[in-house]
Amino acid sequence: MAHAFLAACEALVTPERVADEMKAVSEDLFGYLDTFSDSMVAEFLAERDRWIASAASARAETVRQIIAGDEIDTR
Repeated sequence: MAHAFLAACEALVTPERVADEMKAVSEDLFGYLDTFSDSMVAEFLAERDRWIASAASARAETVRQIIAGDEIDTR
């Protein structure tokens, strides 16, 4: 992919513009990757928080059952 990108730059852009165009494309690509990475981290942390809350809720329910003397499902 990198080879094709460089070949396209050489074929489509004048030599004096190659550096500027490659910089512009690099900035766009890194911007996209930064945005994508940020959204993936946010989604991971939200899912992790849901999982932790779910586990804490299950533990709290088990404690309530024990205190109440209810039968506990140990499966």
